[in-house]
Amino acid sequence: EAKLSSYDMAADNVGMGSDLLAVAQDTISSMQDHGARLHALITQARNGTYGAQSLNALTQEADALISEIQRMYTNAEYNKVSLFDNIKLPSWAEEVKETAGNVTIKENGFIADIAEVTPDTIVTKASELENAISANTKIGIANADVLAELSNLVNNGISCAGKTIILTDDINLKDYQDGEGWTAIGNSTNVFKGTFDGQGHNIKNLKVDRGAENIQGLFGQISVNSVIKNLSVTDSEVCGNWHVGGIVGWSEGIVSNCHFSGTVYSSGEQAGLLVGKQADKYVQYCYTEGIINGNQIVGGLVGYVSTGVKVINSCSFADVYATYQRSGGLVGYVNSGTNSLIKNCYATGEVHGKGSTGGLVGVLSRYAKIQGCYATGDVYGTGTVGGLLGCWYEGKEISNCYATGDVKGTAYLVGGLIGEIRKYSGNQTISNVYCTGDVNGTSKIGSLIGGVTNSYESSFDTITINNAAVMSQDMPFISGTYTTGLNPLAYDMSNWFENIKEIKKPEMTLQVGIHGDESSKITFNTGFEYDLSAILRDIKSDKAYNAINKFMSTLSDKATELGSVSNRLESALDSIIVNMENITSSLSTIKDADMATESSQYIKMQILQQASATLLATANQSPSIALQLI
Repeated sequence: EAKLSSYDMAADNVGMGSDLLAVAQDTISSMQDHGARLHALITQARNGTYGAQSLNALTQEADALISEIQRMYTNAEYNKVSLFDNIKLPSWAEEVKETAGNVTIKENGFIADIAEVTPDTIVTKASELENAISANTKIGIANADVLAELSNLVNNGISCAGKTIILTDDINLKDYQDGEGWTAIGNSTNVFKGTFDGQGHNIKNLKVDRGAENIQGLFGQISVNSVIKNLSVTDSEVCGNWHVGGIVGWSEGIVSNCHFSGTVYSSGEQAGLLVGKQADKYVQYCYTEGIINGNQIVGGLVGYVSTGVKVINSCSFADVYATYQRSGGLVGYVNSGTNSLIKNCYATGEVHGKGSTGGLVGVLSRYAKIQGCYATGDVYGTGTVGGLLGCWYEGKEISNCYATGDVKGTAYLVGGLIGEIRKYSGNQTISNVYCTGDVNGTSKIGSLIGGVTNSYESSFDTITINNAAVMSQDMPFISGTYTTGLNPLAYDMSNWFENIKEIKKPEMTLQVGIHGDESSKITFNTGFEYDLSAILRDIKSDKAYNAINKFMSTLSDKATELGSVSNRLESALDSIIVNMENITSSLSTIKDADMATESSQYIKMQILQQASATLLATANQSPSIALQLI
């Protein structure tokens, strides 16, 4: 009877599990319907026959569909249990998730507001530009020919110092694509000086094909007092050697509120989709989309960040490929300096490299900081690889950051957050960080940090870890401590682990039997992640098409997985029913036997009682018979 009661409860458990799966499957089916409509809209937008107004209408419908998909994803639950978005983070990690990289792209395609500036004069003929620069402070540029003349004048020594060059309309550079294409504005001899204000306008079809030349981009080199701002450059391709960027090859000034979409190729070093080398000042409110291919020191936004430079409130949606080392989803290499800072930034693209490859930054050097940032792209490398940071040596601080992409390395050190911490001197602090991607490697791997290297063991006690969380993956938090040649060093790391918490993978376990072993349990995971943001950034882009295809594939895989679990539950229920029938039959047999035993005993007692009564009656009659004889 106890087993029968337990099997009955197990059947109820299976029923509730089936109901949970039905809710998940129905929601996924609805999401697939919305995804199919999204796929149709993207296919429609990519036809090339639609103007800006039609594309805007398609984007608005896509926005509504994505909002509804997100609502279903977030609200799907069963008995207050979240079905899809179900990774449970510590409270401090939830706060980090909400606040890190809080950068929003506005409907006009820019991050920051644009202050309107009225030019003193608007130049429509190239021949009039030099006089306009000489006579005015704010000069408007109206077309591609005038912009090309600006390049010609600057590269021949005409200074724009103290001047503001203003775009008054969108510009198409299709007529400047022949041969090596566009000539960058400013070079190492005659740098651009002044302010270039795009005023929210777009330059498209930029082509630079100068693979053997350095300092290439829309702008070649800009001075320390220069500003490039409020500019969008799209559908463009830039190819150079060293110091190559979509908008600026070598910047010593300020790059603010700019956007680049396209491809950048570099056969040398220091290449970024926005800026190749940021040698001074800062980059802020900028973002990039597309692909960058380079040799080393390659970043989705900036390739090289020099001492004291800040990159803030910016992001990259680009995929990064480096044939050698120091590649990152946002920045390839951050050089030493007490004021070097990457803050409130994020990267979502894939990163492929060799050594020192990170989802956000490839290498972070001494005294530099990363604060309030995250990376979500998968990271692949053949050397030191980390979900957020590839290599961190003699650094200062990494705080309020996270990484969610998978990390795969085939050599050296591989970590879910940081590949390698290289210690020499000084204090290094890691606080309020977490990582949730799968970590795989063939050598030294850690769920948080691949390993710590140094020739001097005594320096290791200056590392402080506070509030770190990692996905449980049956591997150490840190693979170990090593010399710079990766020979093991004996060192007690236990004090580093005190504030590291393991996050369990979001699994559900149903008790479908009456035993405590695995044969009576079914464990499955309804959770999944997706990213459709590329559709809203540009509904006709390859990124958008890839995003919807990946989304539909994710839903299909999850539906198949849940369907398999549903079949297992049906099989488990059939088994439960058979067991219940067998136990019920056994119980009936036992009750029949028990009843037969009781009936026999009852009849026996009845006979004895009747015999006893007869004997007693006979005995009671004996005196009466004796008296009668007397």
